[in-house]
Amino acid sequence: MPTLLAVLRRLDSGPRGLTEAQAEERLARFGENTVPAAHEAPWPRLFVRSLRDPFTAVLGCLGLVSAAVSAWGRRR
Repeated sequence: MPTLLAVLRRLDSGPRGLTEAQAEERLARFGENTVPAAHEAPWPRLFVRSLRDPFTAVLGCLGLVSAAVSAWGRRR
């Protein structure tokens, strides 16, 4: 694990942070320090993606077995 001093050197900073000029230069070079908005997939895509999950296949098979056993039990 790097030391605090090593991290500050790697980030070209110091214990007091950046100077105003350094902050402006980094803002111009890297842009604002913002988190991009989360992109939520539409529900049809989420549904199709869930069908590819093996656990969904197991649940589907168990549902079929349950329905078959229930129907077989009613016949008796």
